[in-house]
Amino acid sequence: MYVCSVLYYTGLRHFQKKNIDNTLLNFLAFIIYSAAIYSYALIIHEPLIFPLPYFLLTILAIFIFSYLGNTFSLIGTKYAPNSGYSLIIQKSYAVFTSVAAVFLFGSALPLKSVISIIIVVIFLGIMSYDPEVKNKNVSKNWILASFAAFFAFGGLALYTKWLLNVGISVITRTLFGAVIVSCFFGAELLFKVKKKKVNLKLDLKKWEYVLLIFQGIFLGLFNLFMNEAFTTAPNVGYVNIINGASITAIALLSAWIFKDKLTTRKVIGILGATLGLILLFL
Repeated sequence: MYVCSVLYYTGLRHFQKKNIDNTLLNFLAFIIYSAAIYSYALIIHEPLIFPLPYFLLTILAIFIFSYLGNTFSLIGTKYAPNSGYSLIIQKSYAVFTSVAAVFLFGSALPLKSVISIIIVVIFLGIMSYDPEVKNKNVSKNWILASFAAFFAFGGLALYTKWLLNVGISVITRTLFGAVIVSCFFGAELLFKVKKKKVNLKLDLKKWEYVLLIFQGIFLGLFNLFMNEAFTTAPNVGYVNIINGASITAIALLSAWIFKDKLTTRKVIGILGATLGLILLFL
């Protein structure tokens, strides 16, 4: 999951630098991801059984927790005085899910794990904060948006854990989740096309089209491994914090590949978050 997250978001950074619309990138990635997971399910003869009540509930959950969660996340980072302020709130959802899982699923949560997760969140915040960036379009609504994303991302993790607990298979949850999200991004993309806010033409080299396909595969594997981890981890919060901590490796790769500035503050954040993860699993 960690590796797939790093590969996916590093590739996404490449396409974003080419000014390709995020909605188009998300739509293409989820369509490819859906096709890849469906092909895998056919190869292993996985029965894709999703009872209608759970399916309808999942549509609502993904719309609220995933689609709107990402929307609120973008609003929070866009209008905060500094995007790092918003990200530290959003990433704290790992603490929320860790505690909630104790009451909802009887999950384990030793004091050492709580301290480890808080350490990772704090250092991710240090890494995300950039004192040189001042948002001139600050809105008080960024706090509400950031907390909305906080609860949405946490809610998605807890809902997924519950769905897997009631017997929905990992592959079924992964596939249908991708198909539902694809529909939401497809509708958003159609709206943007009608408003002439996005250009569907992709001016890419051959190797970039191959990379685009792998983007969908990496995203699919990431979600597949994450859902599998939800079924076996002592606490879903552990999975969430590992996922969040992947931005440390992404930051290092971005500095190497895209020559992004790697400041002392970012290095401290990366080292602190990594030590927090190590403490979590000692």
